[in-house]
Amino acid sequence: MNLQDVVDRVSTQDFGKLLQSQPYRSESLLGSLALLGAGALIGAAVALLFAPKAGSELRHDVGDQLRAAGDQVAETVAGASPGSA
Repeated sequence: MNLQDVVDRVSTQDFGKLLQSQPYRSESLLGSLALLGAGALIGAAVALLFAPKAGSELRHDVGDQLRAAGDQVAETVAGASPGSA
């Protein structure tokens, strides 16, 4: 069976139904993205709980990462301000 056989078997009504299918609604997309984000946060929390480090060492590492991320955000915001151009 080749592509031409498949095209010959599809009726114009079937093709019309395919073209009139409803696109995804934005609410379902936003809900899916929210679930994806929640799953990522839960996965990160579980990964931290099962990390093979002592609690104090883990808190220290997390604090360092958060400070580094905060510094990077501050630099980006300072670089994007209208007066810096």
